[in-house]
Amino acid sequence: MQKIHPDKLVGLSPWGKSDKINKIFNDAYKSTLSVVILEDIEWLIEYTHFGGRFTNSILQDLLVNLKRKPTDPSRKIFILGTTSIPDVMEDLEISHSFNSVVKLFKLDNDEEKALIINEIANPEETDKWQFLTKVASDCGSIAIKELIHVLERSLQKQAWANGK
Repeated sequence: MQKIHPDKLVGLSPWGKSDKINKIFNDAYKSTLSVVILEDIEWLIEYTHFGGRFTNSILQDLLVNLKRKPTDPSRKIFILGTTSIPDVMEDLEISHSFNSVVKLFKLDNDEEKALIINEIANPEETDKWQFLTKVASDCGSIAIKELIHVLERSLQKQAWANGK
C-alpha cells in the first residue's frame, strides 16, 4: 500500500511532487496487487479557492496515472482518493477518473461519534473515553476526518497540560 499525502511532499517543487507521485504509481503498477491512497487531492494539486488556482502539471500527472491501466491483466490496482471539495474535483475532471464516487456525510449524533471514539480510546479507559465523548459532543455536526483530528489534538493538549 502506498499513501500519497501532501505532508510528505512539503518543500518539493511541482516537478519534485510529480516525480514522487509518478514513482509511487509506477511501483504500484509493477506489483500484482496494489493499493494507492491519494489523501486530500485538493492539497496535492495545490488548489486554492482564491481564483481557483492549482498546479496543472501535478493535476495532469494524477489524471494520467488514474486513467492508466496495468499492462498485464493479472495485475490489479485499487486507487482511493479523498477530498473535502468534491465539486472542484468534478470541475477538474478528477472524479471522472474513478470508477465510483462515495460522498460521506457529517456525523450528527453522539452514537455515530461514539463509533469513532471507540477506535481511538477503549471504553474501559473511562477518563479518556469520557473526555473524548465530551469533546465530540461539543463539536456539533462534523466530518469523520475532522472529528478524528479534533480528538487527537485534544488528547495531545490534555497530555501537554497534564505534563505527560
